[in-house]
Amino acid sequence: GKREIIRRSISTNVLEFTRLISDLAEVLEQHTGKRVLCVLDGLDHVDAGPAFELLNGHFQTLTLPKISKVFIVPLTLLNTPFLATIGGRYSTVPNIKVFRDPRSKELDDAGFGFFKNVVSRYVSLELFSEEALASLCRLSAGILRDMIDNTSAACAAAVDADSPRVTEEHVEPVWHRVMRFYMNQLRSQDYEVLQQVEENPQLEQGTDGVPPLLHNKAIVFYPNGRGWFGTHPAVRRMMAEPAERH
Repeated sequence: GKREIIRRSISTNVLEFTRLISDLAEVLEQHTGKRVLCVLDGLDHVDAGPAFELLNGHFQTLTLPKISKVFIVPLTLLNTPFLATIGGRYSTVPNIKVFRDPRSKELDDAGFGFFKNVVSRYVSLELFSEEALASLCRLSAGILRDMIDNTSAACAAAVDADSPRVTEEHVEPVWHRVMRFYMNQLRSQDYEVLQQVEENPQLEQGTDGVPPLLHNKAIVFYPNGRGWFGTHPAVRRMMAEPAERH
């Protein structure tokens, strides 16, 4: 309910949206005695074009509330003139490193540890087999939201099966759900781009067609050290296995 109201406000009347922010910030400041940091999240799920039009056209209005702000924006938006407008007040919520290197299937110890720490805040790790946790970590592609969402889905599958533990058997349907999502999203020409990314993770020579695939997370960016691009693990598996298995 509240999310829908806010979405309607920002899509139809940015001034009304800023008023909502100001009123909420004032109430919070009165109760806590501290200034408020406003994180404008969810914009990373908006395509770069509409996000640029919204933010660039209304940025001065959005800065009216006297609060600190961070904008969570799509990575591709930083390749537009909006970068000069927004300055340093943005975050792209970088992916966690889950693999040791671009072509490895071995989990990075630090990344796997981060994943388990996230899960342990919601449910005991003793309820998972180590294999199930490793599979869920791979499937997340280091995306924090997906770490939580996919693990929750696997837990639900275990509950439905009346199982005392979450095993790989309960993780498999979650993999298939994500693969079906990409089967419905990807076009025939996208697979050529995905194969180029597999062969050239650093994209030294440049690869056309990356931005929209980066937006729908078929391609993910791991900003570790020099950083590299990679196909989403579910997409990689989907490309390697017969379609009828999904």
